[in-house]
Parts: sequence; C-alpha cells; structure tokens
Amino acid sequence: MRAPIPSLPSRNVRNKKTRNPGFIGGNHWVSCDRCGCDVREQDSRTTWEGFVVCLDDWEPRHPQDFVRAKLDRIAPEGHVRPEPADTFVPFIYPSAIAGVAIAGESIAGLSNPTIPPGTFINTL
Repeated sequence: MRAPIPSLPSRNVRNKKTRNPGFIGGNHWVSCDRCGCDVREQDSRTTWEGFVVCLDDWEPRHPQDFVRAKLDRIAPEGHVRPEPADTFVPFIYPSAIAGVAIAGESIAGLSNPTIPPGTFINTL
C-alpha cells in the first residue's frame, strides 16, 4: 500500500486558488517573481525588467522612461568678443572724514579719544 500524497494548499497568500487539478494543454504553471504565487501561463505577464509576474503585480513601464533630453546649445552664436581681463584699481581708505567719526578712530571735537558716556546702552 502506498503512502498518501499530501495535498497542496488550494489558496495562496492573496487568497487566490493555486495549483488546482486539471490539465490544460500548453498552459503550464509559473511562479510569480514578485509575490511567489503559482498561476497559469495565460494569467502571467513579463515586465519590462524581465520578471514573470501575475496579473495583480504587473504594471506597465512609465512613459517618462522614454523621454530623451534635447541638445542644449549654451555657447553664444554670432559675433562674440572675449571677456576682457580683470583690472584692479588701488583704493586708499580715508582715516578720517570731517564731521564723521569712524570706529576705532578719535572722535571729532574731543581731545580725549574715549567714547562719551551714554553712547551705548548696557544690555547685560
């Protein structure tokens, strides 16, 4: 007497029937590369990446994958002169201007170079 053949589960994770008995000529079983469920070949598709998937996991390739960039001409056309070389002009900063006080310099009208009281507010 033979040992009994264990029965295959009739439903997969998605509660779909799988591996039901019955012969369909030319329509073999394939396993989905994404979810692992067993489906008939007629119920499967091949993705653009080369995976064999069931109809629930199949999705078309996005149209933005086919967009190609256009050539961008960034160089100017026509009569173009080269950019002139940089010119540096020496500038001497004045140390004191009549009637204006400069930080760190003596204050106009005072013989003592100290800051007069009440100029700054103590914020401590």
